[in-house]
Amino acid sequence: SNSNFDHVFHQILRQRNYQVLPFETVQEGFQKATSAQLEEKLSKINFLVVDDSHLNRKIVRKILESADSVFPECVIYEADDGVTAVEEVKSKMDLGIKLDFILIDFVMITMNGPEAVSIIRDSLN
Repeated sequence: SNSNFDHVFHQILRQRNYQVLPFETVQEGFQKATSAQLEEKLSKINFLVVDDSHLNRKIVRKILESADSVFPECVIYEADDGVTAVEEVKSKMDLGIKLDFILIDFVMITMNGPEAVSIIRDSLN
């Protein structure tokens, strides 16, 4: 069941041209974590879903919410373009809220995904 979820989740992300940030950092940390640490980390995951399509954001939200056995207490924030995503990340940083995953559409009208990711990465450094 979990592998089916992973397969469907990744397939939808690929179809929607999402980029996941920062995968390497999260993957590295999870590989080093004990199962108790991993369980604690997964219980408090913050997502930012960025897409200019309300329907796409709703689909990703439903997928994440349906994975409550993996992410029992996830918080999902949304932004409808790259500019809003950058503002949302800065706002969350100012409030001390760590975004664990940012799922971002590649092509958006106001600011595209790669441009937003570049600005977000620069603001993290």
